[in-house]
Amino acid sequence: APFVGACVGILASRLPKSWRDADAAPARAAGLVVTAAALAITGFVMTNGWYARTGETHEFGLGVFESNFQSRATDFFVEQKLPGPLYNDMTAGGWLTWANPTGKGVYVDGRLEVYDTPFFSSYLSNQSNLAAWKKDADARGIQSVMIFHRWLNRHGFVRALMGTPEWRLVYDDETAAILVRATEHPKVVMAAREAFSSK
Repeated sequence: APFVGACVGILASRLPKSWRDADAAPARAAGLVVTAAALAITGFVMTNGWYARTGETHEFGLGVFESNFQSRATDFFVEQKLPGPLYNDMTAGGWLTWANPTGKGVYVDGRLEVYDTPFFSSYLSNQSNLAAWKKDADARGIQSVMIFHRWLNRHGFVRALMGTPEWRLVYDDETAAILVRATEHPKVVMAAREAFSSK
């Protein structure tokens, strides 16, 4: 704003003298309108309304920008006492490392320096190869899945899991989806689905 104001001042100083000597009331009114608009836009950005409305993944201001983190899904996971170990995608891993809803850690998170190349390569390829993913999940005893599905490239994996009788969707919002291994936890799945539908 100071830079733009300085530029406007320079331009105004170059206007013909007859224009500059005109009644100052319209200029003051325009200044008030611009100031009010700037304050409104600033408030919209500071409350994260701008980013939520435009679907951007940035944030500004205080608190948690809930569409960037799966805080509600994690709370639901804990409330329903969903079983672990938990499979998660890398985007969900940072929040889950902090929240640790299962007490058993995360499958993967954004600290790529701690994962070796074979693990990370299989992590990437398994999301598009359900048979390979299932083999890995069975070997690790995975009982629940939490996927940050705001990224479109996760949708195919979630749909593939939902298309199997072994996994049931128990929670979803605009940020995350949770599935539980229904063949081993039918009562947990039923209770979680009822709790979610009553929210």
